[in-house]
Amino acid sequence: MPDVDSVYNRAVEAGDNVAMPLADMFWGDRYGKLVDPFGHHWAIATHSRGRDLRADER
Repeated sequence: MPDVDSVYNRAVEAGDNVAMPLADMFWGDRYGKLVDPFGHHWAIATHSRGRDLRADER
């Protein structure tokens, strides 16, 4: 997902509740969780730019 912040913020503006704030995770993703008005849980993520996962294999 190229613009995870925009999607996350639009969902919150539409009424979703934040279960986990969007943040950069140690494993290299930008990740957050939401709960929609119907009770469905959503995880929204994208690979953070600039982090080369292949470097972890070395």
